[in-house]
Amino acid sequence: MKKRLLSLLLAFTATTMLVSCGGKGEKVEETKESNIIIWHQYEPAVEEALKSSFNDFTSKNSNIKLTFVKQNDLSQKLTLIGQSEKDSPDIILGPNDWIGKFATMEIINPVSDYIEKSSLDNHNKVTVEAATYNDKLYGIPMTYECLTFMYNKKLLTEVPKNTDDLLKLAKEGTKDDKWGFVSNLSDAYHTMPWIYGYKGEAVSKDGVPGLSKPETINAIEFVKELMKYQPKNVDYAVMDGLFKEGKALSIVNGSWAIKDYSSNANIDLGVEVLPVITKTSKAAQPFLGVQVALLTETSQNKEAAGKVLDYLAGENVGKAFVDTGYLVANEKVDMSSNAYAKKLLEQAALATPMPSAPEMTSVWEPLANVLKSISTEENANVKELMESAQKQTEEKIEASK
Repeated sequence: MKKRLLSLLLAFTATTMLVSCGGKGEKVEETKESNIIIWHQYEPAVEEALKSSFNDFTSKNSNIKLTFVKQNDLSQKLTLIGQSEKDSPDIILGPNDWIGKFATMEIINPVSDYIEKSSLDNHNKVTVEAATYNDKLYGIPMTYECLTFMYNKKLLTEVPKNTDDLLKLAKEGTKDDKWGFVSNLSDAYHTMPWIYGYKGEAVSKDGVPGLSKPETINAIEFVKELMKYQPKNVDYAVMDGLFKEGKALSIVNGSWAIKDYSSNANIDLGVEVLPVITKTSKAAQPFLGVQVALLTETSQNKEAAGKVLDYLAGENVGKAFVDTGYLVANEKVDMSSNAYAKKLLEQAALATPMPSAPEMTSVWEPLANVLKSISTEENANVKELMESAQKQTEEKIEASK
């Protein structure tokens, strides 16, 4: 009798599992409905392209509804919301340098447990590194960007190979109401190619600021030299305006500006990798900024969100980004439609991933203050200013703990 009951129980269990899992080769539709809310900062055209790229996904996953919401102050709103389940989205699309901060605040969740292991097999390894913090994968890399050398072929035929050439161009090319070389040197982000090319660093992987390192100081001394041949009070708007007006032979800017410049009648756009640092024989190394998809800790639909993250890593979404002018992390995506992709990829291969350590946020202001001082004070002591900036950064880091 016991054997018969056991046989019936086993048969019932097997039947239940078969119904739950589906027969061999048969897809079973999940019944639970999930509304995945995605916060982003993209312009309308990019958002529409993203939505369209999910047509295939939604047709196969009718139980998952997607809601894209643009947030202009996304980082600030997330900081204010914190761990509120009521107001938090499921997925965030933003830059990788948010990872350390939001991971420390426990606003985001590592994604490894919710995506397929093969999801990032075809992704640029540097972008995957940029999405990793404390040896944990926190994001799906989607697109990436970095600063590079841009010039107007109507005004310049030979690009500088090293920083000696660049200084010569900045000095001798500035004449006849034109500037040889203009860069947004008042901005800390735009000094990173020189800092890392001089073998300095803003912050280590362990979160230790490196502003007082001799190599970093050498880089800022070079920046000070470049400033001699720049317009007064130059910032991004001044640099951008001079280039668009055909008054700057060359600049440093990011891939986000290419679409605008390539359609400007005053510019025959050329793109080249940044010059090698003469003193170190090392290529200038801009920060590689990666746009990543992050999973919130408070999401009540993590399994469904994982499916969305997998799809964000795929070729359909990648193609949508290429069509709107981006370089994509998935290397299986054909980027040949971007005429400047080859040089941009060369530059990206030389870039340094923007640190995801939360301490990086404490570096920007003290370094920017140094740049302001050396641009306005002819006899500014770079070493003293950088040592002071190091101390200020350390104090800001300590205060944030």
